[in-house]
Amino acid sequence: MVSDGDGQGSTFLRQINPPYVFSTTTPAKLVRFDDLGINLDGFDTLVADTQGMEMEVLKGFGDELQKFKFLNIECSNPPLYENSASADEIIAFLAERGFVQDSEMVVHDDIMFVRKGLKP
Repeated sequence: MVSDGDGQGSTFLRQINPPYVFSTTTPAKLVRFDDLGINLDGFDTLVADTQGMEMEVLKGFGDELQKFKFLNIECSNPPLYENSASADEIIAFLAERGFVQDSEMVVHDDIMFVRKGLKP
């Protein structure tokens, strides 16, 4: 779904309390990152602001997620989109994969995560 107005916003998910109007739709293919064959050498940070699809994006990295030292992930508690993961779910998912939350969780904002053992 593409937002009205300037058309620069989009989402695959319905908003729970819509502040924006999405009246245009366009087909888009979803692809896992780990299927793209992109070399991550030289990259140590991932930033994900994907309009409620953050958990799917993180899962789509598969084992490639382990190559990052830092993650900056947009999170919401409660979720802003139907069927999206809460900040608590994302924090738990990343903790299982060796990342420690390094910034405060608020209702809706980015949370910084650091690979366990990198920060004293």
